[in-house]
Amino acid sequence: MSDPRRPNKLKWCTWVAVYCSFISFANSQSSEDMKKMMRSFMLSISAVVTSYLQNPQPMMPPW
Repeated sequence: MSDPRRPNKLKWCTWVAVYCSFISFANSQSSEDMKKMMRSFMLSISAVVTSYLQNPQPMMPPW
């Protein structure tokens, strides 16, 4: 059986990925690091978009 909270967990994970990529981007030192962090940020944004395309319902708090 499928866990009904799974799409919600996926959305939380994608937003955590966006948060982490912002932190990495802020801490990058060189232009090469910035290129890698920009790719990471774009990948995390695409994960958020994909998760909302699969399940457009709003996120629920995990508690």
